[in-house]
Amino acid sequence: MTDEDEDEPVCGVTETIPSDPEWLAQFGFEPDFRSVTVTCGEPPHACAEGDVVHCGMILGDDGQTVTGTYFWGPGYRPTSLVPPP
Repeated sequence: MTDEDEDEPVCGVTETIPSDPEWLAQFGFEPDFRSVTVTCGEPPHACAEGDVVHCGMILGDDGQTVTGTYFWGPGYRPTSLVPPP
């Protein structure tokens, strides 16, 4: 990522991953992901409201290491965790 990339506007919508253990298990989340707030880092969305898919990185305790990617929004089915590359 360059300094130029950091100046690009991002969506910025936030979502808190549910704390329900059954929900977490159903979608493959570890218990330590409970109540984590994720911020959408995609460019501002220009699609219809029902088609929006937000995407944000889940960061480790150091605030730098990506431990996963969370997708959500009315256009995304199902919600899932995608491991980092």
